[in-house]
Amino acid sequence: MHAIESEQSPFHIPPTPKFVEEIAARKTTEAREGKTVLLFSDINPSELVADDEMMFERVMRGEQLPSDQEFSEYRKRVIESGNKSRKGLCAYLANMLMVQRYRKKEL
Repeated sequence: MHAIESEQSPFHIPPTPKFVEEIAARKTTEAREGKTVLLFSDINPSELVADDEMMFERVMRGEQLPSDQEFSEYRKRVIESGNKSRKGLCAYLANMLMVQRYRKKEL
């Protein structure tokens, strides 16, 4: 285990209950509206970690979008985790990051 991946790192800390509730609500809305293409059907909010929450906040709030390198590093951690829920959220965030960049005219 790398020093950065200690038990105190955001890779092992559970997300806040508010974040879990927000993801669960989005999942329910997407299912009701038939928008399963956005991958929420594969996401179990209780399997996400603080690392996911931090990236979600940066992408969705759009105040300080992650750089390509930052998102690439996040994606690598997600892939290495082998967690299907994290992978689904990562794919969703990649799409939303492009939308946010378009809105900010960064594309």
